[in-house]
Amino acid sequence: MYVNKPHRKSGYDYNQSGAYFVTICIKDRKCLFGRIENEQLIHNHLGVIANECLEEIPKHFEEVELGEYIVMPNHIHCVILITTDNSENSSIKIMSSTPKRRYEKLPIIVANYKAAVTRRINKEVSDNDFGWQISFYDHIIRDDFGLGNIYNYIRNNPLTWNKDLENTEFYSVFSVEERRKKSKEFYQTLCKKSK
Repeated sequence: MYVNKPHRKSGYDYNQSGAYFVTICIKDRKCLFGRIENEQLIHNHLGVIANECLEEIPKHFEEVELGEYIVMPNHIHCVILITTDNSENSSIKIMSSTPKRRYEKLPIIVANYKAAVTRRINKEVSDNDFGWQISFYDHIIRDDFGLGNIYNYIRNNPLTWNKDLENTEFYSVFSVEERRKKSKEFYQTLCKKSK
């Protein structure tokens, strides 16, 4: 079974203003948040909890906004915007790869979100089998083109569930190496401008 390894960008300051495409998976990619039926996303109670906790993120972190997001049956996609530069320009800026490092805001946001969801599920749902996969995947969004592509992908995720790399029924036909390769290619091409 494929397991995500911690995937942080070495030397990148997550306190910088910018946008981040984040994917968080349920342990063993179990479909505990609901199901896709006729290309429609149907949340169960756990999915509602996960959704509500996502919407609460900006209330708990200053200078953090939640962009497009979706709670899929076994994973979450969201865009987290860290707006520390007080800029009135809405476009995403090209970001430096050698900033000063202080503390990493993005992993703190994700860890707090995962903890909040887990607490609520354990409180509201007895005898549950819920748990998160270790770590999460993130992609730095460098421009408005990439942001637009990611927003479209998130909005259309239920329509593409049968070919989703997080869907165990789809990816189980691939070897671990094939799935890693396909996942890497997917994230690399998602924000690449066509020539």
